[in-house]
Amino acid sequence: LQLTAPCYNLLLFSIYEKGERPASGAGEQLIRRQEEAAEEIVGGAVARMAGRAPEHEIQVEAPEKVLMVPMDARLIMQVLINLLDNAVKHTDVTQEIRVTVKKDSRGENAVFTVADRGEGIAAEDLPNIFQTFYTSQIKPVDSRKGIGLGLTISESIVRQHGGRMEAHNRTDGPGAEFIFTLPLKTDTAEEKAVNDGKEQVNGTVS
Repeated sequence: LQLTAPCYNLLLFSIYEKGERPASGAGEQLIRRQEEAAEEIVGGAVARMAGRAPEHEIQVEAPEKVLMVPMDARLIMQVLINLLDNAVKHTDVTQEIRVTVKKDSRGENAVFTVADRGEGIAAEDLPNIFQTFYTSQIKPVDSRKGIGLGLTISESIVRQHGGRMEAHNRTDGPGAEFIFTLPLKTDTAEEKAVNDGKEQVNGTVS
């Protein structure tokens, strides 16, 4: 059984509402990280969206060299699907939707961007865009369709991976862009405990 994006978002939201939030550190238990090719995760999300919105052409830009990123592939694909779903809802079929992935200038993070040519984000909406059930006043009908969870869940997932998500209006014309980062190296609480234990053992021996 494969859940639709709104149903999967509701499932994730119900888990977070039980206290497993990134701020408490408990959200780490939801993450199952392993090295994944970022291009494959992006491609999977784009393929899923092609099935849902075949009339939209989604452009992809990725580095020539495979970019391996520690992530929970299922969750990060859901983030991309949520962002693409948002872009599709706000962009005319004749306009551009683009996904890019690259390393940042310091080589410390993978940077994912989903950009569209929709109406953009109203200034008053920007500070609240990731709040639970918050929807733009431009399309209030979205709240009745259960769309309001997608951005909230996506931002939470990214934070649980140790990354950040931001929303901006494009500077090269109309439209919005959502940018999120994932660290290329991770040091989870579990790994820290193991490393601390090693340091204590080494200290005792010496």
